[in-house]
Amino acid sequence: MKTFHDEPILYVNSIITGFMEIPTQISMNIYVSGCMKRCKNCQNSSLWEFKKDHILDEKVLKMALKHHSMANWICFLGGDAVYQPKGLEKIAEVAKKEGKLVCLYTGLCFSELNEINKDNIDLIIDGEWEEEKGPVNTSTTNQKCYIKENNEWQVIEFYNLKDIKWDTKQHKDSMKDS
Repeated sequence: MKTFHDEPILYVNSIITGFMEIPTQISMNIYVSGCMKRCKNCQNSSLWEFKKDHILDEKVLKMALKHHSMANWICFLGGDAVYQPKGLEKIAEVAKKEGKLVCLYTGLCFSELNEINKDNIDLIIDGEWEEEKGPVNTSTTNQKCYIKENNEWQVIEFYNLKDIKWDTKQHKDSMKDS
């Protein structure tokens, strides 16, 4: 897989609070710079270009977490963080140490993520955006949701994410093992 860089930082466009990316959850959404997939009719095509305008490192992440204190999740959107693998892995690791759950939206398929360390990721929403198949929250979508439960990845329908009890002891225990 081609990458933008191999440093333990992320180049990002923006960080905002989200209320829709993970059903019934509040997330701190990190919009990452750059995407090689370039899906037709992408809603974030302005983020395709790899730019080094804003750096997200451990220090900046901790400041952002204070600003977005109501968020239980860190959610990587894009662009696509998989093209900055060491940054994705480092920021996810720090987020977990800060007690956050981690979600990755990627245009790649789950099977293409073998080079990415997924130990600190709890939810992956994969698949190229195909407008004619609809968004991830429809039954016709090609995108899939992968949830890690007891350190094993399972496919789940997006609309069923609302039924997950993310704060259950079982999930907290599985996070400790990650």
